[in-house]
Amino acid sequence: MSDNERSVVWASGAEAASQPSHGFTRLSDLLTAGLPDLAWLVAPIFTTDALGMIGAEPKCFKSFMLAHLAVAVSTGAPWLDTFTVHRPGPVVLVSPEGGVHGLLRRVMAILASIGGSPSDLDIAYVRTRGLSLTDARDIEDLKAAVRESGPVLIAYDSIYAGLQGVKTAQLSEFAGALRVLSELAQANEAAVVVTHHFNAKEGSGVHRLTGAGPAEWTSAALLGTRGANGVAAGTTKATVNWSLTARDVPEMEFSTTFSLGSKDPGNLASPLDYGVSVVLGEGQANSGLGWIEDRVVSALGLLGGGGRSLQDIDDVLARDGHGKALKYDTLREVLGHLVDLCIVDGADGHWWLTAPDEGA
Repeated sequence: MSDNERSVVWASGAEAASQPSHGFTRLSDLLTAGLPDLAWLVAPIFTTDALGMIGAEPKCFKSFMLAHLAVAVSTGAPWLDTFTVHRPGPVVLVSPEGGVHGLLRRVMAILASIGGSPSDLDIAYVRTRGLSLTDARDIEDLKAAVRESGPVLIAYDSIYAGLQGVKTAQLSEFAGALRVLSELAQANEAAVVVTHHFNAKEGSGVHRLTGAGPAEWTSAALLGTRGANGVAAGTTKATVNWSLTARDVPEMEFSTTFSLGSKDPGNLASPLDYGVSVVLGEGQANSGLGWIEDRVVSALGLLGGGGRSLQDIDDVLARDGHGKALKYDTLREVLGHLVDLCIVDGADGHWWLTAPDEGA
């Protein structure tokens, strides 16, 4: 082959390479175009293209976390009353666990807690019966809902409900089912967030997620473990400690304290009273307090009204999942600081949270 012939072949090959073929694009073209836009869906946890998992031990309020996320993104209200929604918009939610009754009771409680109303959720679409990620008809139903609503978030509670017939220990099978969600989200420029369960204490970090595939699939995993919890006057208060492991996003830790009760616990139609507070980890405090001060305030909140002794407070700290209780001298010093800040009151060796000013 002559040099001229080689030049012709090279030129035609370069011209062909500049045109996408079979889904491939020249890397140099992508680099020249620059980084694609990437923004927060909910800062600083889920990006607009996140493949998110909320995985936790049992009784860690995973369903409430996802329902609250759907409400927050639909309305623009902060998620968990703390994390700012930067891209509010339509939501598609698959929630077969608990059925219609369970989902609506959760959502009504969340809306009441933020002062919202059902009309605020006109752009949220929900399916409360099973949707298999391996069934062609179910997948088409999901695709149709996404095409019609143009969601910024696709949510599934819990992903296990969509895995009928899938051998979750087989990476190829589990990953194949999850790929349905990731490809659908990518094609529609949406984020995906699903709930999932922990295994029986095997592995650590994202490898606590049950099955072969979730750890490799997820781009942002919120992993939850139970902290202090208790029931007082018919109201459950439970702390869950969360850690975020994500690609291209700084890791972070925070804890949620959920409050859940009902004025008539025996009546399943009675509205739920719901509340949630968040304490960010050390170096990420959102309250102006230090990490230890936040722990003590959370402990007093869990203990409820009435004066509490050092022993009472320390017992809660020992179970709150953040490592250990405090020495009494340290605890007294922290409580004294909180008294100076008018956050805590104390007398006769007992302490309690300061009642809010009624005129505030």
